[in-house]
Amino acid sequence: MYCVMASSDGEAPRRRLDHQPFLPQVSFLSGARISGAVPDPLEFTLKPLPKAASDDAPVAGHAPVMPATLGTRIPLFRDDLLASLRSCGVDNLEVYAAAVRDPDDGSRHLDYKATNIVGLVPAAALLAVNFGSDAAGAQRLLMFRLAEAVNVVMVHERVRTHLQQSGFHDLRFEAPLHIAM
Repeated sequence: MYCVMASSDGEAPRRRLDHQPFLPQVSFLSGARISGAVPDPLEFTLKPLPKAASDDAPVAGHAPVMPATLGTRIPLFRDDLLASLRSCGVDNLEVYAAAVRDPDDGSRHLDYKATNIVGLVPAAALLAVNFGSDAAGAQRLLMFRLAEAVNVVMVHERVRTHLQQSGFHDLRFEAPLHIAM
């Protein structure tokens, strides 16, 4: 019923972040609403492309492709991914303006948003849902963070199917049992 959603880091070469802002009073990984001040926009910088990668030849997993998601401490979701998530019913996201600077050409990508997933569900509740119970209300959330491992994003199978059919091939979906927590 639920699976882990992650970027396909090792499978598809892509751009990566070099710099993320440090916000000591704000957590994008807690599963809670953000109450602290967030700069507008949040400024990020991409890692420079290696010389060979500028000709579309991947170098060590780093290529010119801009993926649907970037970042770890402050997750960035591309606008088309956010629109797709909303269109299939995900309604527990807080988004903040972001600017992603490319050091190779000086351009700024403004089509990403810093994304806070509101919702933290314990693994025990997830197991209950997968066995037909809704002890902690997990069934009402289509996307959430796992309480025991906040870096893990869980999505309902309906979301997974929608994203795959929408062409988000740089995302991977795995059974929760395959993720080390």
